[in-house]
Amino acid sequence: EMTQNIHISLYAAPPAATGYQDDEAEDRKKMLKDIEEILSSCMLSQEQERANVISSEAEMREWLINSLSNLQVSEDMKINRFQHLIDSKIKTDAEFTTQVLLRLCISLPEKTGQLFIDDYSLFQDLFKENDQHINNWFRVYKEDKNGKSECGAASLEKFLFEERDYIWHRLRWTGRRDIPPCVAVQKKNFLMELDLLHAIDILLEESRFWRSKEFKESLESGRFLSLDYNFFVKHLQKYLDSRKKEMDNLLSKFVKNETYKLLCQHLLRYCSGPDILQFSYHILSSHSSIEQYVLSDCSWPNFQKLLLFHSLAVHTPLISSRVFSDSHMSDNIQAKFSQFNTDKDEQTHWALRRKMTKESTEDKIKFILVESWILFSKLKQCSLSQHQLENIFNLNQIKYETITMGQEDISIEEEDDDDDHKKSKKKS
Repeated sequence: EMTQNIHISLYAAPPAATGYQDDEAEDRKKMLKDIEEILSSCMLSQEQERANVISSEAEMREWLINSLSNLQVSEDMKINRFQHLIDSKIKTDAEFTTQVLLRLCISLPEKTGQLFIDDYSLFQDLFKENDQHINNWFRVYKEDKNGKSECGAASLEKFLFEERDYIWHRLRWTGRRDIPPCVAVQKKNFLMELDLLHAIDILLEESRFWRSKEFKESLESGRFLSLDYNFFVKHLQKYLDSRKKEMDNLLSKFVKNETYKLLCQHLLRYCSGPDILQFSYHILSSHSSIEQYVLSDCSWPNFQKLLLFHSLAVHTPLISSRVFSDSHMSDNIQAKFSQFNTDKDEQTHWALRRKMTKESTEDKIKFILVESWILFSKLKQCSLSQHQLENIFNLNQIKYETITMGQEDISIEEEDDDDDHKKSKKKS
């Protein structure tokens, strides 16, 4: 029936009639509310095993966070919102706190590493726990642009030579014979035969090595944090209380240093729905699309409403395809669509549209998005021929131009200058 009915209004202009009845507007509003409720039950159902759940909340949260991260906000706004978010959740939300401290280690390794450099017992504990940490740190020779060692191999080598009189005889070698210091200093490749795990095991009892200038210099880059992020994050959690002022300063530097986009992508995923709702409500940005109005210009009553209408704003075709690919949902929607396919369709649309000028911003946005989704879905279902599409354009007074397209012109790579081939386009 819908395929044959091509009298679909695009609501490009109001009908000739000038009088609109309140009951017409209320009827339209109720129909739109019914569609909204069907979509909400389909998209936000808590019964994740139901076949007619077309989109999980996790997927919709990802869409929302990606959109929030793409907003253009001022530097002051970025700092204000994320500093507020961190202050309100740090220590009270374990998962969020862990993520923030992890990002500190990754984004500001040099500054974060300074908190640990003087605690030599901490590094003794680190290397006692895992032999792989020893290999990853003391087997590597790496220098920064100023020639300073960024890993532990150079500091270990220097300490062993300087303290050779009391420690060298205790070392073990993987080759056939021991290597004396005089040979090792000339042919340093022989140091690769050192039994590294045994050497560090000896030094774990020697606080002089862990307090040495050479070892501390190897820590200045903060690269050691990557040996075991979880280990250092646990200590940072303790510092939130014991070294509060230093941690507050470090968190402030983190917010200032990181881009708005990365802060959104790394931190908002660990926030609750109400937290994201509040964050969105207080973000001020420029508006160039309905998506941005949904995000930062509406007072949504709850997070689910924000998820629903943001999804309709950014993924109308996807949601329509998913709805109509499921027979149960399709039947429910079709039953409601029949209420729109009447002679009064335009009249009721414009009656409510005129009334919407006095409603709240979120009510206006809801009206636009649900009406747009219905119109898109109806047009998609019609599988319109060129003739039917032209009739719709004419009915809605939309100007267009038709030029025949040859089969060969479909592929740009195969395009030639043959006069028989003509390109086509439509203007609206």
